[in-house]
Amino acid sequence: MNKSLWPISLLEMDIDKLDRNLTKALKLLIKMPSDGSKVLKSKQHIRDICSWVSGEEILGIVKWIADDYLQSLRQKEPCDTEKLITSIKTLSENGFTTSSSLIFIHSLEILKDLGWKKTLLLAPDAVALEAWRKKTKMSVGAFEEKLLESNSYETAGADWLLLRANPTKIIGLIESFLSKQNRPSHLPAWSESLNTALKKDSKGALLNTILFHSWKDLGCLNTLADIVRLNPDILKNSVNLLPGLICKKDSPPQIIGFIDQLFINILNTKGEERLLFCASLIRLGTGVLLHGHSKGQAVQVLENVAKLSSNLKSFTSNEDLQEKTWVIENLKSGLEITEEQHHVTIQGACLLARGFGKAIEGVEAKDILFETAYNCGMREMGSNGDKVCFDPLKHEDVVGGLLPDEYAIIHKPGWTLGDEIITRAKVKGAE
Repeated sequence: MNKSLWPISLLEMDIDKLDRNLTKALKLLIKMPSDGSKVLKSKQHIRDICSWVSGEEILGIVKWIADDYLQSLRQKEPCDTEKLITSIKTLSENGFTTSSSLIFIHSLEILKDLGWKKTLLLAPDAVALEAWRKKTKMSVGAFEEKLLESNSYETAGADWLLLRANPTKIIGLIESFLSKQNRPSHLPAWSESLNTALKKDSKGALLNTILFHSWKDLGCLNTLADIVRLNPDILKNSVNLLPGLICKKDSPPQIIGFIDQLFINILNTKGEERLLFCASLIRLGTGVLLHGHSKGQAVQVLENVAKLSSNLKSFTSNEDLQEKTWVIENLKSGLEITEEQHHVTIQGACLLARGFGKAIEGVEAKDILFETAYNCGMREMGSNGDKVCFDPLKHEDVVGGLLPDEYAIIHKPGWTLGDEIITRAKVKGAE
């Protein structure tokens, strides 16, 4: 966005909202309703928008479109084509994507002969580009081929391909998005484009292609996991699709890492977010069981689901949070100890007896418990003041806001027993 054209007050307001208001007003003016009050209302919207704009170029464009261009369009009179092209481009580059796309689409009779390269650079979004394709009666196949031959990542053509092309044909383009490469400011950011495409990926073609491709940089899969995790609708759709992909005979090993990354923050969730992720974990596990738990990567996924469920049970002590926490378990791994079974081993009983003896001698309870735990095989995890990379499975963020791999300081060590984490270390963000 060319911010030099805008006053400070406009930079502080919601440009998207301003764009929506302008689009709404222009739509009504294009229709020219018989209801005079609606026309007056639309023109008032235009005036309100103009009152926010001090940049002469933008102000002139909005007024020209509302007063002169739309009138010539309705009356089918010739207009200044170069001025129209400049207006669409300037509005688009300054954040008015929806309104510039509307103007582009309603000007197709003029722009249809613009030429392929100029159109690709001018179209504000994939919707406008698709409208131009239909207007010129170019086939989807021919249009796709032209886009594949061009450097489309820096144009709306990339969004068109991401939404409509066979994902296996655009691996290079997908990698550009997953690598978080910058795009021109008037186009959707890489994350927004992926969000839109994954929301429409109801049958999982894009998800399947990404998960089954052998990426040189596994960060691509982490990026995908971040996108899925942060959008509830995409998360719900993904856990419905994943069991079928996991249980394929040729299911790739990297799908395990993707799922681990997907649920990496589950222990730090609260409220409705905790409920969403617990339900998603259960859906994933039951889906794998229904598809065939001995196929593909199913066994490993079920083991990971069981471990996460166990961690949720062990580390959720808050009653309000317990109410939002649901888990999936296998009865064999969660058998209750019966009255006939020993609750501790002989060695454990000896250690407890030794602890009672030390208590009688006046040794502090903390020291007794520490020695008993140590002799039982438990070990402290970390020390006060240690600087660590935050891992939700090992560390409890007592303040909130920490993201995985961010630096943190241990304020209270955790405990482990062999490879199992008994209690997480309490940490705060490193200042």
